[in-house]
Amino acid sequence: MVRALGTASAVLIAYIVFSLIHYKGVHFEEMEFMLTSPMDVFYLELVIGTLGGIMDIAVSMASSIDELVGNSPNITRKQLIHSGMMIGNDTMGTMTNTLIFAYLSGSIPLLLLLVKNNIHIGFVLNVNISLEILRALVSSIGIVISIPITLAISILPFI
Repeated sequence: MVRALGTASAVLIAYIVFSLIHYKGVHFEEMEFMLTSPMDVFYLELVIGTLGGIMDIAVSMASSIDELVGNSPNITRKQLIHSGMMIGNDTMGTMTNTLIFAYLSGSIPLLLLLVKNNIHIGFVLNVNISLEILRALVSSIGIVISIPITLAISILPFI
């Protein structure tokens, strides 16, 4: 449930923002060779990347909450919420960094190919890196949204 809510929220936010800006500044040149719509593939990539990040953070938070309650059965609801938010904040930072580096590293082969063929570096960065940054931002939004949802679902049985 956390994965579905977090992922759907992040992709919905991306869809609304892209619709409002009419996809200005979003370049799909690296997907031009595809027989299907680049937007469909882009949204699929968003869903897969966001799901991966949310699954990791949800499992980390839920197991940490369970461990906290198991080791301190008399922990108060306020302490449990505070601890859960601290765990969420810690894992959010590391997971966001992981996603950013994973997305950027995936673009290195195309980046090198374009630079080797004497394509202007400004164009290469604008075309190639912009999609990777968008993917990382949307996935990060999904992670941020999933933290309070995961916390609420995790502490519900212990209240």
